[in-house]
Amino acid sequence: MLTAPVKLEDPHSIPKALRQALNAHDREMRATRDTESLIRGGPLDAIADALSEHLCAQRIHGYHCTREPEPGYFKRHGLRATNLRAHQDEFLHSLGHHFTDNEQSYMRKQWAAYFDAGQVKSREGKVWACLTRSLAVSHGTKPFFRAYGGEAIHMPLADDSSVIEKLKTLGEPVIVEVALPGDAIRTYCDMAWCALNYHHRRINPDAYPMDSEAWLGSSVRQNDVLDVVKLQDFLV
Repeated sequence: MLTAPVKLEDPHSIPKALRQALNAHDREMRATRDTESLIRGGPLDAIADALSEHLCAQRIHGYHCTREPEPGYFKRHGLRATNLRAHQDEFLHSLGHHFTDNEQSYMRKQWAAYFDAGQVKSREGKVWACLTRSLAVSHGTKPFFRAYGGEAIHMPLADDSSVIEKLKTLGEPVIVEVALPGDAIRTYCDMAWCALNYHHRRINPDAYPMDSEAWLGSSVRQNDVLDVVKLQDFLV
């Protein structure tokens, strides 16, 4: 039986031996608010390296912010890696009847203009997820809940367009909790640094927060979908 995926904000994301090693550095953690300065060439450097190796061998708990087409959809299908053209074509095929010909033309024009090489590189073939609960409900995730279709559909559209108003009526804002392979995800804030930052904040509540997001270069299977929680319930 698989063990539960690691939650980076959980104290037990750090193995007992490393937590004991951290106890020797309480004074430094109370004296600084910057976790990075304690790691990069600092007293927590070796601990961070050991923790990173440990986390890469684990399944990591992630949070994908989106709108669900219908109840049970993600449990049945998992999360598909983004294919911009396929997502857009499927969207118009299945839901295009909600939009006028002019609105469909507007969407195609905006998509073509918005998704340049840089935008495509950031999204194509990937599934993005927050690696901490607090990041999943931060200000930065609000756009993923506001309108249906994720980045492939609604991000390029003007906030005051008639299309956006219709997209706001489709689907249900949810957080899809998933198990991610630690050795396959790529992050902008190292998982170990994020976990150590949460430890730092327990020692020093004034420490600067460091949360992490990650991308997986493949789809998330339905068996790796842990839960799908309505946003309103997740916030309780």
